[in-house]
Amino acid sequence: MYTANTQKGISLVEVVIATSLLLGITLGVLGAYSFFIRTAFDNTSTLKATLLLEEGGELIRFFRDVGWASYIDTLNPGTPYYFMNNGSTWDIVSTPIYTDGFERRFYVSPIYRDAFDDIASTGTLDPDTVEVTIEVLYSRRTATTTRTATLLLSNLFE
Repeated sequence: MYTANTQKGISLVEVVIATSLLLGITLGVLGAYSFFIRTAFDNTSTLKATLLLEEGGELIRFFRDVGWASYIDTLNPGTPYYFMNNGSTWDIVSTPIYTDGFERRFYVSPIYRDAFDDIASTGTLDPDTVEVTIEVLYSRRTATTTRTATLLLSNLFE
């Protein structure tokens, strides 16, 4: 009499397939987790840079309000300037200041007006208006990232 092989259990092929599936799922979950963590850290740096940029705009408006002649008129066009907090007051300095690894600097540029009193690249210098470019530089992975804002500042109070 002939009997059929009726062994119960799993074969080597089934073990390899199950192991491959578990490994693939595990690697996918770890890859997604790594991506989300990296994105969260990038978002934190971007948010800090954006807040420093916004604060820079507020500070330059503050210096305009305190005294155009004392602060804004004394700045040389094209020269980088930095905001320094002395504990109770703010000041404008020419030496780099770093805040939590972020460098915030700003430049002023003169504004010219044409015959129609519109802003132009050449014409008559407008002594009561400057263009201010604020930059926040920070390290992001292996490169330096820069966030920039440009605003026109007018002498409103003098």
